[in-house]
Amino acid sequence: MATTVPAPPLFAHLGDPWRVAEMLQTPGTVCTGHFRLLSGQHSDQFVRFSELARRPEVLGHIVELLAANVAPLAPKGVIAPCTAGVALGAEIARRLSVRLCLASVGEDGRADGFIDEPPAGGTPMLAVNDIVTTGDGLRALASVVGQADATVVGAAAFLCRSEPSAISGLDLPLALVATTPLAAWEPADCRLCAEHEPVADGRDLN
Repeated sequence: MATTVPAPPLFAHLGDPWRVAEMLQTPGTVCTGHFRLLSGQHSDQFVRFSELARRPEVLGHIVELLAANVAPLAPKGVIAPCTAGVALGAEIARRLSVRLCLASVGEDGRADGFIDEPPAGGTPMLAVNDIVTTGDGLRALASVVGQADATVVGAAAFLCRSEPSAISGLDLPLALVATTPLAAWEPADCRLCAEHEPVADGRDLN
């Protein structure tokens, strides 16, 4: 008799809060200042996933949590941007024994195509990114997959830096190690801009 494996719930939070706090306290991981996020919003805090990714034991723990959660979705490939999220995407693909597809990014830092051969039509894909704020990065990955007539069956990320309710229109199971709301503002409402504080582009920090 066939057994149906339930799909992971939307917004699965997988990490031990104490372990996540320890990760974020790793020197150089959470920067303070004035930053422009890929979402276009500004913030006084920026999470550098690249600092965590260069620590094999930390990256391995993150991948173990995410891969176990998304495995029931049975993806046959992983798509990740060729930015800081590539390390996470590559390790999840390796753990699931599926192909990694890298997405090129445009001037806005969002996925806009494939660097290598796209997946075959109908291939179930997992979209992976490092940090999520609005979900725009994951939606861009899903759009690129759709252009290849493949299908995104779920998404995974290390951290959501906003309330998950702020992520609208994704309509996919999203596995997260943690949610840690960090303040962010539209540029017109940014107090740091009003104080003429120099702004750093987040794309230059990973």
